[in-house]
Amino acid sequence: MSRDKFLISVIIAFAFCLLILSKSRNKNLIKDDCYTIGVIIRKTHSKVSDMEYVYFIKGNKIKQTGYSKDKKKRKVGSRFFVIFNKNRPKSSELFVNLPVPDSIQKAPYGGWDKIPIPEYQKYVDDYFEKITNNWFTRMIPPW
Repeated sequence: MSRDKFLISVIIAFAFCLLILSKSRNKNLIKDDCYTIGVIIRKTHSKVSDMEYVYFIKGNKIKQTGYSKDKKKRKVGSRFFVIFNKNRPKSSELFVNLPVPDSIQKAPYGGWDKIPIPEYQKYVDDYFEKITNNWFTRMIPPW
């Protein structure tokens, strides 16, 4: 096998592994999901993230990084809803298009079972349904 064919095979295998890990992460995230409030604490400039956010679960402060396509919304100090896995609270995703209204000051100690704004919860449910159950991801293990 030529070197070029070998390199292409490695790249394809690597991409497939990334797809499997991403699907597994998303399925685990929504399997035991809870919701809380995350606050953007700083902007970052790496290839894999463009913000750092923090949230509290059962008194524990958790820092995570994330990426947002909407650069205007990711302002330091802004509050957004975060989905996290209640069995692995560091597994999370912040939704910059779901700002926390001023009427909600803090989240319950262990988080909410559902976002207290029904339209926001529907958005999250539809989002994960779309990325975990489309024609392409159905062909990728784990099924």
